[in-house]
Amino acid sequence: GRGRPAPGPAFAAPRMPAGEGARVRVAGQEIWPKTLLAAVVNHPALLDEVGEELGLTEFSDPALDRLRQAVIEAGGIAGLDTEGLKSHLRDQGFSGELRAVLGEDVYQHGRFARPEASLDSARAGWMEAFGRHQLPILRAQLREAQEAMGRDMTPETQGRFSELRKRLEEFESKAREWIG
Repeated sequence: GRGRPAPGPAFAAPRMPAGEGARVRVAGQEIWPKTLLAAVVNHPALLDEVGEELGLTEFSDPALDRLRQAVIEAGGIAGLDTEGLKSHLRDQGFSGELRAVLGEDVYQHGRFARPEASLDSARAGWMEAFGRHQLPILRAQLREAQEAMGRDMTPETQGRFSELRKRLEEFESKAREWIG
């Protein structure tokens, strides 16, 4: 069901070796990073709840990934509201990225990210979008690990495959309640 999330992170974001998330590209997934960022920029209070997941995520688009990092860093600024966060990000040179993230095309895919959406709606939508963004990446990483294991059966490739399979099972279990 789509109830209120339990306290703490609803998803454990996949922990991947540095740079690996940027390498895995999944067709049709380009909109989710923008909706995740739009929701947090328009609802900075969400950072208290989703900052860890956002911090452990890596976006394949380098400009969006830099914006993601800047949003997380700005989350440490006490009392920063939506306009303050936008102003801070513009001052850091993210005007173009903000225009791309806060555009109507993004809001059409993620109404929860709109500025007028309630915090509860933004929270529930963020978690669903996070699952839709991360699940295909984890599945692609698992396929890559399986192929690597097929090419070279070593304790390292077996361990990587087992770790990813376990992580995917845990993630899918949590995501089912949000994605349906």
